[in-house]
Amino acid sequence: MSINLSPHEKKILSLVEKHPTIVSDPVERKRIAELNGMTEKTLRNRLGDLKRYGVIGQQTRGQKTNTQDNEVLTDNFLLFWTNRRLIIKNTIIVAFVSLIVSLLLPKWYASKAVVLSSGAGKFNFLSSISPFPVANFGLSTINEDINNFIAILQSRTVKEYMVNKFNLVERYNQRDIEYAMEAFEEKMELEVTEEGTLEISIIDKDPIVAKQMVSEALIMLDKINQNIGMEAGRYNREFLEKRLNQNENNLEKAELDLKIFQEKTGIIDLVAQLSSTMQMSAQAYNSIFDAYTELYAKKIETETQLAVAKTTLSINNPTLMQLEKLLNEQTFQLDQLMI
Repeated sequence: MSINLSPHEKKILSLVEKHPTIVSDPVERKRIAELNGMTEKTLRNRLGDLKRYGVIGQQTRGQKTNTQDNEVLTDNFLLFWTNRRLIIKNTIIVAFVSLIVSLLLPKWYASKAVVLSSGAGKFNFLSSISPFPVANFGLSTINEDINNFIAILQSRTVKEYMVNKFNLVERYNQRDIEYAMEAFEEKMELEVTEEGTLEISIIDKDPIVAKQMVSEALIMLDKINQNIGMEAGRYNREFLEKRLNQNENNLEKAELDLKIFQEKTGIIDLVAQLSSTMQMSAQAYNSIFDAYTELYAKKIETETQLAVAKTTLSINNPTLMQLEKLLNEQTFQLDQLMI
C-alpha cells in the first residue's frame, strides 16, 4: 500500500535511511536534528508519524534482519577461517581412523538359499476330499507350506541342533546353549519374497561355515517336514478308518431298526402301500431327505478336514477359522431342513 508523504515527511524519511540510529538513539537524533535546522522534539514527532504510517517500522525491521543475517554469516566465516587448520586436521584424523576401523573389523559372509513351496505339485489332502475350492477360504497350500517352513526353522529343535552341530556356544562366545540359540537366531534371516518363496540367509565370519549352516538348516527342514507329513498321513488314515467304521455301524443299526419297524407294522413297501395322496407326501419327503443326505455328507467332509487341520495347524491359523465357519453354516442349514 503506497502512502502519500508530504515533502517534510519525505525529508525525515531520507534522514532515517541515512542515519537509522536516530529512531532509537536520542543523542544521535538531537545531533542530526540540529544539523538540519530543527529541534529534537520536532524530529521525534515526525518519526512518530512515520511509525504510525508503518513506514519506519517495516524498513527498520528489514534492515535489522538483514544486518543480523550478514553478521551471523560473517562471524561463521571468520570462525571457520580462524580454525581452518584445526577443522581440516580433525577431518583427516576422523577419516583415517574410520578407514583403519573398517579394515580391522571382522568380515561377515552371508550364505543364502531359496525354498520353493511344494504346494504347486504336492497332493493336498484337504483339496482332494473337499468339493469346494479351498483357496477361496484362505487355505492356500503354498502359503501354508511357507508358514510351516518358517515355524520349523524357528523351532527349538532346529536351533538346538544347529548349536550342537557347529558348537555355537564356543563359536559365539556365549554362556550356555540358550544364549547361543538367541545369537544364532539373530544370525539367521527368513524372508518371504514377492514370488511366494522363502529365502534363508545365515551370516558367519567364515564363508564355508555359513554355507554349511544353510545346508544343515535345509536338511533339518526337509527331515522334519517329511516326519510331519508322515504323521499327518498316518492320522488321516486312522481318522478315515474310524469314520468309515462308524458309518458302517450306523447303517447296520438303521437296517436293524427298519427291520424291526417292518415286523411290528407289517409294512414291507411303505410307498406302495400308501394312498396316492400319501405317496405325493412321501415323494416330497424323499426330496427333502435327499437334500438332507447330500448336505450331511458335505458336513462329514468338513468335519474330516477340520479334524485333520487341527493336528497339523496352530490354534490361531486362519485355516481352522474358515473350516469352523463353514461347519457352523452347514449345521445351520441342516437344522433349517429339519424344521
